Amino acid sequence: MHILRDRTADEIRIIKKNFLNLVEILRSININFMIDAGLLLGIYRDGDLIKWDWDIEFSLYDNVFSSNIEDLLIILKKQGFRIHKIDKSNHKLEVYKDLPYEVFSYTFKGWYHDKGQKSFKRKNFFIPEKFFLEKTQINYLGHSFSCPGPIEGYLEFIYGDWSKPKRSDQLDTYLSKDYYKKESWILSVIKKIYYRIKNLK
Repeated sequence: MHILRDRTADEIRIIKKNFLNLVEILRSININFMIDAGLLLGIYRDGDLIKWDWDIEFSLYDNVFSSNIEDLLIILKKQGFRIHKIDKSNHKLEVYKDLPYEVFSYTFKGWYHDKGQKSFKRKNFFIPEKFFLEKTQINYLGHSFSCPGPIEGYLEFIYGDWSKPKRSDQLDTYLSKDYYKKESWILSVIKKIYYRIKNLK
């Protein structure tokens, strides 16, 4: 589990350094990605990372994720990133470096394009396709990044009133019900136990 607290100035320096390292890796092997979720919200609303956020998310199309995951894993390991979790069926990879996973991690998410329902989907998550097809750009740390667009419409869809900070580690507290479909509490408990046991090995 991640820790809900403000990250220190030194931790934020490390977080940004490793973020730019990942950006360089993705671009070096021509993986198209979007910055998303909390990082996008922080940049657009506050001009920087949200201090209590615990991860940075990179969104990719699921076919891009699947076709590049093996090469990406090799490079990440060579660059000193540690793998927390790989879920190939759900197109999700979580890595961390220099700081414990509980303090900060980086997540790669592959989204399935359901053209029939005009949406992009992941397990428990739903986004109208217009936000991923009408991409825009945002500047951060001297770089220009692709992100869902229009930004304010996207942020409103996933957060509701995105202008007001919501300090919580419960997804159903700060994400909209249209974007996030909460899984049953039984399944959630089973998953937490599984990953705790796995991390002990």
